[in-house]
Amino acid sequence: MLLFDLFLHLVIQHVVTISSFFFSFFTVQCGRSTLEWVIDEVNTHPSWRAKVVYGDTDSVFVHLKGRTKAEAFEIGAQIAHEMTQKSPVDVLLKMEKVYLPCVLVSKKRYVGNAFEDPNPESSEVPHFDAKGIEVVRRDQCGATVKIQEKALRLLFQTKDLSLVKEYLYKQVSEGFSLVTIGRSVSAVFELKSLCSNLCLYVLMLFCYYFISIINNFLLL
Repeated sequence: MLLFDLFLHLVIQHVVTISSFFFSFFTVQCGRSTLEWVIDEVNTHPSWRAKVVYGDTDSVFVHLKGRTKAEAFEIGAQIAHEMTQKSPVDVLLKMEKVYLPCVLVSKKRYVGNAFEDPNPESSEVPHFDAKGIEVVRRDQCGATVKIQEKALRLLFQTKDLSLVKEYLYKQVSEGFSLVTIGRSVSAVFELKSLCSNLCLYVLMLFCYYFISIINNFLLL
């Protein structure tokens, strides 16, 4: 009787595991199909003149080239309403925010000045919204986080890439000067200097990568 109970318990566990797998699989497939349908609808709509530049899981980023913030909110509300009307029951699409400007780096990695108030007469101050990049990651050194955030804020405020490059080059050159001074003062700083050199080397690579990313993916 004990062996039978154990066997029955194992069978039930396997059935539950298989059922969970198929449920998850079909849920993902349904979500992916819905996402692809929304992308196609938005990209081909004649009056919106919009292009989906990023879509993942349950959200899409729509690029409205040449439009104002007010126009972006208006078209975004139209997209959300029309897609909801065409979707199955209980599927609701919501217009969340407008990024102006925005930098898309890669999957789940983006940053921008986010507006959430659709009122055209609103005096809302945008908030700096970053996802997945070094600014919000806890595994990055403090220099990388601070320099990247400052560079991004400078870019959003001035829209001048040359100023961003100048700032990054200045930070790297000043960093190497500090390392040189630190190594000449005392042997106590040797280990710190070595760590700083490695950090700055990684930072230089990051700066080069960051500038190339902005050149290719900047949306103003």
